[in-house]
Amino acid sequence: MKNVHKAAVLISWGLLAAAMIHLCFKWEGMPEITGVHFGNEGEFDVFASKKYIAYPFVIAGVVLILLHLAAFAARRVKLGVKMNSEGETKLRERIMLLIDANRLFVSAWAVYWVELVIYQHKLNGIPITIGMLLLFVLFIDTCRTIPKLKRKYPLEELRKKRRERRGRRFSVGAPSRRPQVADNAALYKFKRHGRTLCAPTVRFFIFASHEKDAQWASLHSQL
Repeated sequence: MKNVHKAAVLISWGLLAAAMIHLCFKWEGMPEITGVHFGNEGEFDVFASKKYIAYPFVIAGVVLILLHLAAFAARRVKLGVKMNSEGETKLRERIMLLIDANRLFVSAWAVYWVELVIYQHKLNGIPITIGMLLLFVLFIDTCRTIPKLKRKYPLEELRKKRRERRGRRFSVGAPSRRPQVADNAALYKFKRHGRTLCAPTVRFFIFASHEKDAQWASLHSQL
């Protein structure tokens, strides 16, 4: 994944550099007063000196620097989610992928803006809308990944507590839940949450063996 992140950084800054070089070649042939900003209909609504064409480069450069800081924080700062180191690594990779996608989108947006200003073409908002929708989908998918990673890569302390809780729940020696054992094939009523389930929802549990802390090996329902 490191190569992917490096490639995203190089491409994002490379696009800005290529657009700047192209602007330098077209600079002499451009009029002194040109359209530099677009209105709601995609037409130019602000006409100013061609020096203001540097405006998209300034915005894109600032945003890219902020994204670099966000990427540094995503790699260094503790995320604060309850999962082990492997789960945190996978979550950091997803966050970095989202940051890389934003880098490419910002650079492409700036280049698109500059090229439209150079040739004085009307703005078509469809590519920008598609890019924003893709970023939104990627953001939602990253958010949905967090609970899945928490379940798949829990902390060792949480895993231990869950095992202990499960052991107390189905252990023969658990207080007030110990059945009167007659033989391994006997059926017993089982109380849950302080109440006995009555017919037709009476549940019976089979006590299987006394080995391995006398865990319940199988649970069966019988009307």
